[in-house]
Amino acid sequence: MADRIRSRPWASVTSAALLTTLLLFVNGVALADSYPTRVVRYVLPWPPGGGGDIIARTIAHHLSVLWGKNVVVDNRPGAAGNIGADLLARAAPDGYTIGQIDLTMAINASLYPHQSPDPSEAYTPIIWAAVIPQVLVVHPSVPVKSLADLLALARAKPGKLTYASAGTGSALHLAGELFKYLAKVDILHVPYKGGGPALTDLLSGQVSMMFGNLAAVLPFIKDGQLHAIAVTSTHRSTTLPDIPTVAESGVPDYEFSTWFAVVAPAGTPPDIVKRINADIGRVLRLPEVRDAMARQGAEVVGGSTQKLGDYVKAEVVRWNRIIKVTGVRAE
Repeated sequence: MADRIRSRPWASVTSAALLTTLLLFVNGVALADSYPTRVVRYVLPWPPGGGGDIIARTIAHHLSVLWGKNVVVDNRPGAAGNIGADLLARAAPDGYTIGQIDLTMAINASLYPHQSPDPSEAYTPIIWAAVIPQVLVVHPSVPVKSLADLLALARAKPGKLTYASAGTGSALHLAGELFKYLAKVDILHVPYKGGGPALTDLLSGQVSMMFGNLAAVLPFIKDGQLHAIAVTSTHRSTTLPDIPTVAESGVPDYEFSTWFAVVAPAGTPPDIVKRINADIGRVLRLPEVRDAMARQGAEVVGGSTQKLGDYVKAEVVRWNRIIKVTGVRAE
């Protein structure tokens, strides 16, 4: 028997690999049963105060309660999200560093191919947390009441209408360029250093329109300072049920939503990932969490790691194609 094994060198390699896999599985189960035993870091590539930060802190708070261990949000902004995204990708894959990525990371993979980690490869997917549709809003001085009116005006006066964004290469810039490309209209892009300054100038009438975060623009829609023309998701928002989608209003292939996902560094043990997925799933089903998300205009998603992994891969491919056809370049 020994001679036969020696004549087939792959046999010992295969046996060793099987033993390693078995040990990893047993250790993973043991780790998952006791996880977590210490503080868990939740990396966020953005500064405090935004919609993504509120989602992260909501999840982290309820996980802390559930686990009896602190889950600490670690804000690491800078370089269009690339600093925090890279930090998360390079962290030890032991389950004690998790983090939140979003649509921007899928865009950055094409805009900054040498600086930004590809989210479909650099991370282990955990769970799709939430999605926030954007709202196309116009200043009241713009004489339109519907998307059809806006398209007609843009075609009658090419280059005269303007749209604000949070900066060249930002998600809101891509939302506008995708709209222009699909609707075949000429609208001038006006980039700002952040969504706040862009919204300020829209409210003062310095620019015509903006694709805005639902939570940010909702108060101004309610008090009449801005007019909501359409939402950017595939279905109407429960927050603004009377406002049609861009797709149903004349640009049928348009869809743009900001998604938020919880991930871990690539290589994190599967049983720990499974444990975190199940526990965040429990958190996302809590009524108080759903209410907190809704106040940000967010819709809870949840689901399996596979569901998130497939979606992120598709988003990277989709935005690579959109960036190519629209010709958008990073600053």
